[in-house]
Amino acid sequence: MPDLRGRGATETTLAGYSLEQGRADIVALLDALGLERVVLCGHSFGGLLALYAAAHEPERVSHLILLDAGVEMHPATPLMVAAATARLDQLFPSIESYRAVVRMAPYVNRRYDEMNGFVEADLKRLAPHLYTTSSRGAVAATAALHVYAMSKGDWNAITANAKAFVDAIKTARGK
Repeated sequence: MPDLRGRGATETTLAGYSLEQGRADIVALLDALGLERVVLCGHSFGGLLALYAAAHEPERVSHLILLDAGVEMHPATPLMVAAATARLDQLFPSIESYRAVVRMAPYVNRRYDEMNGFVEADLKRLAPHLYTTSSRGAVAATAALHVYAMSKGDWNAITANAKAFVDAIKTARGK
């Protein structure tokens, strides 16, 4: 599973967080690995990227799995992004103190135990008793707001293409 640009163990740069750049990264990775057609799965922004890639590269995607990807953008998305990224870039004295912040997020309450792996993977130890998130707030906000801007125009066509992709798979299977 590759990390997206600016997430996990990847380098944080000033640009390159658009869905189009992510699609190009996926294609380059598939080409480098010699993979013609794959099952594409993405979580959250990665799900939106998987949807975008499948809509633009349907011949490279055999199946599409979206996890917790908000395909339809809420009108308050910019405010919601600000709230969701507020925990990023902060310093925490322990893993447990970070878990407490994550636990308070409104989108986590029912699923906290299921997110333990994400919580652990999202932290980077800077020194004894000093942690920060590996994902940067500016990166997450830039990527999310890019999708939000697209939702005002191109996103409807992209989701329609993805629906056509899903319908084509069902037709090919005779379902």
